[in-house]
Amino acid sequence: MKKLFLLLICLVGLQGWAQVDALSYQGVIINPDDQELPGVNKADNFLSRTDIQVRFTIIDATGNDLYQETHQTRTDRFGMFSLRIGEGMPVSASLFTEI
Repeated sequence: MKKLFLLLICLVGLQGWAQVDALSYQGVIINPDDQELPGVNKADNFLSRTDIQVRFTIIDATGNDLYQETHQTRTDRFGMFSLRIGEGMPVSASLFTEI
């Protein structure tokens, strides 16, 4: 019974540490310099291994900015990047945890 109780306490404690105040986001950047032709599937049309800056803006129903932040990141060989919204450099005066 002691082991079961201890396991339950550990699981509840770990669940509290697993929560972060951020949203996971992944995207693929298409190379703007490559020309794509209609009807032709171009295989390597992504922007690979390039430093990029991404800006996120969260707006309300009336169109007002609630929160804005930027991220400096790098795409992988497939043009993909991953980041967390809420952990970037805030541009607005408000905090991500306040929205």
